[in-house]
Amino acid sequence: MDESDEVLEQAVWNVTFLSDYQSLKTKFILTLMTEYDAGRQITPELLVETQIGYLDCFVGVKELGKNSGKEVEKFQDFTHTRGQAWGTSFLSFILNDGIRGVLNEFSPVHAFPIIIPMTGTAQKVLAYADKEGLLSSEPKPGDLAVVKHNLKTHIEGVLSVDDEKCKYVAIGGNISIKGNLGGDGIYRVSRSFKPGPICPEKSFVSTFIDTYTIYEKLIEGRKNEPNL
Repeated sequence: MDESDEVLEQAVWNVTFLSDYQSLKTKFILTLMTEYDAGRQITPELLVETQIGYLDCFVGVKELGKNSGKEVEKFQDFTHTRGQAWGTSFLSFILNDGIRGVLNEFSPVHAFPIIIPMTGTAQKVLAYADKEGLLSSEPKPGDLAVVKHNLKTHIEGVLSVDDEKCKYVAIGGNISIKGNLGGDGIYRVSRSFKPGPICPEKSFVSTFIDTYTIYEKLIEGRKNEPNL
């Protein structure tokens, strides 16, 4: 953790993480139906708002033993990494189950492309983002922050950005209450960034860059599915 990084006050811990998450998924699909019925395009803001809601509802999750626990194992099982470090699996679960999964449920005719690889390995996400031209040196809400420290690579979800102070607020899994990597839970943290060339220690992955195509697929899928 950099000296300029700081821990933020955490939300009140809640014991219904997964049920709250399911409620948010239901709300998301109802919102998609409303937008579809009104003929409105799916916006990046809607996807970012939904992603942030998912992330926030898991703040307070803690391991029950090293790399284990009900919610932790839910993330690990999604990426087939039971017993391993789970910070990247947490983000993969949020994006590929919570966002992509709901889009596929809403319009089953089309299988929507992955947002990030369904993997528990941060290096694979970073390699994918580099290949697809998704890396940036400056964050925006909804991005994934790639943090490297002591030979570890870690991914967090960006909630908000203060460009004047060059700081962003993120939620990360498998970090400590002090924001260090390899910790025991999901916490909210403020970290610094340096504008300019992409920094090896901190870079950012854009997630929702083509929502128009998402909207077109939703429309086409709904029209071609007779039971919808």
